[in-house]
Amino acid sequence: MLNGVLFNWGRSHGYESFDSQTGFTMPNGDVLVPDASLLSVATWTSLDKATQESYAPVILDVVAEIVSKTDRVSQIVAKCEGYHADGHRYVIMLDPIRKSVQAWGEPPADFPSPEELLAEILR
Repeated sequence: MLNGVLFNWGRSHGYESFDSQTGFTMPNGDVLVPDASLLSVATWTSLDKATQESYAPVILDVVAEIVSKTDRVSQIVAKCEGYHADGHRYVIMLDPIRKSVQAWGEPPADFPSPEELLAEILR
């Protein structure tokens, strides 16, 4: 559900969307595989095909994590804080179990609020 919302929003606002099947290399060499993410089309298309098909070393515009029943919230918070510390522009954690959200950084212009995104995945 979240990936569909981000895909539709991204398509109409100049962003490429990615799901949990896509990983990215962080500045420290770690590989990030978020539940959902957005990257500007301009940044994505500036990468050559080989880089796009590997774990591209990019700073994402939006990183989203969803807390599942088996996750420890404290671990997901630490993960999100790490993403933000790595320089990703806007990181959100959506917890449908506790019906709560947290966000770090600044969202892109006109981006849905974390509460709107949570409402969307609760449908």
